[in-house]
Amino acid sequence: MKIVHEAARGGHDAAVELLVRHGADKDVRTNNGDGGSPLWLAENLHGKDHPVVLFLKKVGALSIGPEL
Repeated sequence: MKIVHEAARGGHDAAVELLVRHGADKDVRTNNGDGGSPLWLAENLHGKDHPVVLFLKKVGALSIGPEL
């Protein structure tokens, strides 16, 4: 389930933190493993200083872009 992506896409830092703290995969990728990670998505939609980005970096998430 890619719910972390939807929280990241919406910029909902509290939701992202809650999901990750309760075991959601912070590095899960969309598109059957070929898409972007939540950190990559948040960086591209909200910028590198957004609270979602800062939290994901703090917990060691990877910024993985989609494979073309």
